[in-house]
Formats: sequence, C-alpha cells, structure tokens
Amino acid sequence: MTEGMTVGPTAFATKRTLVTLSHAMERAFDIAEQPISSPALVLGLFQRREYFDVEVARYAAMAAAGTCVIVGFAGSTQGLPPGVHAVAFAEDDPRSREWVLIAIKGAYASSLVATDVRDLAPGEMSLEAARLFEARWTFQRLPALADAQQKVEALSADLSDAVRSTVAGIIQESVSHPVSVAEAGLGVAIDHVLTSLDASYQRSNRLRAAMESVQAQAERDALTGLHNRHFLERFLGGNDRPTDLVAMLVDVDDLK
Repeated sequence: MTEGMTVGPTAFATKRTLVTLSHAMERAFDIAEQPISSPALVLGLFQRREYFDVEVARYAAMAAAGTCVIVGFAGSTQGLPPGVHAVAFAEDDPRSREWVLIAIKGAYASSLVATDVRDLAPGEMSLEAARLFEARWTFQRLPALADAQQKVEALSADLSDAVRSTVAGIIQESVSHPVSVAEAGLGVAIDHVLTSLDASYQRSNRLRAAMESVQAQAERDALTGLHNRHFLERFLGGNDRPTDLVAMLVDVDDLK
C-alpha cells in the first residue's frame, strides 16, 4: 500500500538543527489523536547508546503507553525499559552513522533521516552542536510512511516477526486515512519553512565565523601574534567597567 510514496531531497544540517526538528516532531506526536485500535510507532536511530540514554525516560513512557518503540545504536542493549525493541550495531556498521526519528500515530506521520558526514559546520559554539549531517525531513504523511517502511526493512533481520507485523499494520492503518487538501498543504508549508529557517541559520553561522576571524586578525599583531590596542579597548569595555589592569613592558633583544 506504500507503493508510489517518495521521500524528499536532502540538505546539510547541524546537530543543533536536528535536535530542534526532533523536538518539534515529538511535540506534534504527543498531541496527535490515536485510535485505540491502531497503536503508534516511534522509530529512532541514535548512533551511540549514550545518546539514547539522554532520551530513555521519554521512550520508556511511550512504550508503557502502548506505542511500538524501536531504537538502534552502537553499544549494549542491556538494561533497556520494557517494551523498547532495541537493535545493536557494530561500531563500523553504516547504520551507526544515522540519526533517525520517525513518528506515526493514526493520520499523523513525520520523519527525520540523517547521516553523519563526519565534518563540522563553522560558527557553532561547540563541537557537538557543529556536527554536520546530510539530512532530509518531512511533516508530510506519505513520504514519512515511505521512510518508515525503508528503515524497518533495513532493521528487519534484527526484529521479531511480531514487531514487523505490528509496524506493517501501523503503516497500513495510517495509509488508509485520506489525505485532505489541508493536510497536504500544511505539510508542504511546514517543510518549506523549516528548510528556509535552517538555511538562514547556517548562513548566519558562516557570517558570524567570518566576522570572528576578521576580528581576531584585527586584534593581533601580525608579527608577534600578541593582542594589540584594539583588543585592549574591547576588553576594557569603556570607562564604566571597573578593571584591575597590570602593564608589563618587555624588551626583547634583536626583535625588529
């Protein structure tokens, strides 16, 4: 029943962007209506066990509420909450480079599929936030269901027949809901807004990194690499800032 479904184009995104998207998807999932006869699905690939441990309480609560929860990561699956179906990856397994969140509940579905490109985006305040991924995301139901089907198939060898059957039923039930004009239009609009915001955010990061580089060059002596008067004036911050200042005069022989 998912034949003809297509996924969207990919773009480069930082980990900070992926976290923002994941939280948006989770909030939408929380308020989506769920018929009693059709359990929900949340599928998440976290790269490493320690990344999942940050979210484990939330996933335990979803599993306890009857959601079919599937997670995957490199690391041990020991000690996971009841109802969380886990798949362990080897460190060199390509799946351990993926960040995935797929959420389905009745007529609601969204997906985020990203692969770590092992590079850093400029301008971020930390290395973790700057991690760069090739990603695609959508709040449109049919493309999200196509992502779900693909990822479950990729994990099928590590999932029980019962889990695969449950997921197939969830996807089939979601497909059965007719797509209204409002749903289709809203999904396209959300995807466009999120893509535009991410592009603007990355442009501002590049501009900030360039400005910081120019500022650093302007505040250091090109010969010695020491801070100059421009840096001192910025550091002092004007006359209103009380500052204890020590001046040291050093004479270096033969320094020209």
